[in-house]
Amino acid sequence: MGDNPAPAEAAPELKCFCGSSATMVSHSHRLSCPDCGSFLDIPSLSGWRYGDDYPKARNHFDGTIGELKTRTMMGWLRRAGLNDFNRMVVCEVGFGGGFCLRRLHTLARKAYGVEIVESSINHAHALGIPRDHLLHFERLPPILPDPVDLWIFQDSFEHIPDPGVFVDWAIANSSNEARMMVVAPCAGSWSDRVFGRFWMHRVPEHRFHWSIQGLTRFFSLRNFVVTTSFYPWKYISIKVVLSHIFIMANLNTNELLNYRSRCFLSKVTVKFNIGEFGLVFGRVS
Repeated sequence: MGDNPAPAEAAPELKCFCGSSATMVSHSHRLSCPDCGSFLDIPSLSGWRYGDDYPKARNHFDGTIGELKTRTMMGWLRRAGLNDFNRMVVCEVGFGGGFCLRRLHTLARKAYGVEIVESSINHAHALGIPRDHLLHFERLPPILPDPVDLWIFQDSFEHIPDPGVFVDWAIANSSNEARMMVVAPCAGSWSDRVFGRFWMHRVPEHRFHWSIQGLTRFFSLRNFVVTTSFYPWKYISIKVVLSHIFIMANLNTNELLNYRSRCFLSKVTVKFNIGEFGLVFGRVS
């Protein structure tokens, strides 16, 4: 046959999760939707596996950081007008250390949480959340005991490998008046345009980045429309900011900060948002 190599297999044509019929276009490190601007991060296509060490590496079990996350979430919910919890069944998707879910558990009629990391589920249970309220992402029951009134995705929607499949499951387990709150990095935001391949939200577990237009189209195809938008300020410690930079640079945080410095930086809090949006979607009656 000779020494000529076999022709390379053509890359598959990928479509955007937004529902556009257009094929995504390669631009440097990303595959972008020509219709909505959402993009798939090409380096993340090699795959990402969540291990039980993931929460610790991301400081998810740090109580001080957990309290800041809870304070942040409650502010978002107030701004979005979502505060009638005693009548609601809520579900937080990607609850991390479980601190926010613990607060929801004390306020809501019932609170569920979805996670993919077993150690996160165990930690949330240790915080007092009933085991049967904690759902593993890869072992979801077809039907929940209670239809959910409010789904909360705070910095988790960009982690979901096939959002259409998951959201269709969520809708099948939703009440007639269900709403979905999504806070996520915004593709096409000023920070995305300025930093490009060095955008701080480009970490290995963030596979897909949504534009507001793309996410709005995604939900409209499922009979959900935007009811509220808000600017999602976060309360965050300087330690978390530095840790995130070190993760992006593939450096070990513990080697760069001694114990005393880490304790001090955990107490220094700033109000923070670099290119994230907050949207609430409601079902069309």
